[in-house]
Amino acid sequence: MQTYSVDLYLDIIRKYTLKLNLEWFQKKEVAFKKDKLYNKETNLIQYSTLPSSNTTQHDSIFSIDFRRYCSCYLPIGESTGWGNHESWNHNTGKTQLENIRQVSVALIAELNDLTSPLADICTISKYVAKTNNSISEEVKINRESFPENGLYSCVLDDFLKACNDELCKKYHRELTLNTLTWNYIETLDFNLTQEELVSLLYLLATAEIVGISPFDSRFISYSVKHFRFKKKGAFVKPVSERIFNNAYRRILRHENGNGLLKIKEKLQRALSQI
Repeated sequence: MQTYSVDLYLDIIRKYTLKLNLEWFQKKEVAFKKDKLYNKETNLIQYSTLPSSNTTQHDSIFSIDFRRYCSCYLPIGESTGWGNHESWNHNTGKTQLENIRQVSVALIAELNDLTSPLADICTISKYVAKTNNSISEEVKINRESFPENGLYSCVLDDFLKACNDELCKKYHRELTLNTLTWNYIETLDFNLTQEELVSLLYLLATAEIVGISPFDSRFISYSVKHFRFKKKGAFVKPVSERIFNNAYRRILRHENGNGLLKIKEKLQRALSQI
């Protein structure tokens, strides 16, 4: 297994996206028009499937345009399910002009080997997003080499989708769990102002109800990510960690007595009703 580095990660992406450069696209178009099933009048590859002898169905005519052809496995015929999968005839060997699905599978497989093993759900989610963005940036270079050809741009879009599909297939379970986590336990809402919230956090830490020192900066970082307070009738996250931290530091300097007083009153009122 290769040792991970950012340069190597990007080199792998670049290596595979370059396989789908303008030269590949032009050769692919030549091969499309040379296919034995190509119809010059319709500019399509057309084939018919014969009904079985025990059915009353008529022959069905199917067509493949050039954009779809770029995703097809070759040769177009029964051995590849009319381009839908690799040939069951092992003697045909590897096609010289790889389709975008083959390239996407190989690219994601090599990246997975490089970054394996990923276990943390949040890390995997970030990895998928970063990889999609990195591939998109490299594809952009290909796209700019032939900007006037809308079809080439569409084929590259299909490649991006194929890469994303491979990533989602590989990490389907982890991405689903991450989505559920963010949907349901992303934040905890406090029916307090920001001043009151930082006062409550200070009291919890000082009373050792939470297992962290009131002077530990991680306390603030976690709160900014996961806690929301009330502002003008709506729950909002802190504008920034710096602003939230400044509000908290004012308590440590004994400059926020009003917030502490309000929290004490709320707690005393609740305790009196127990």
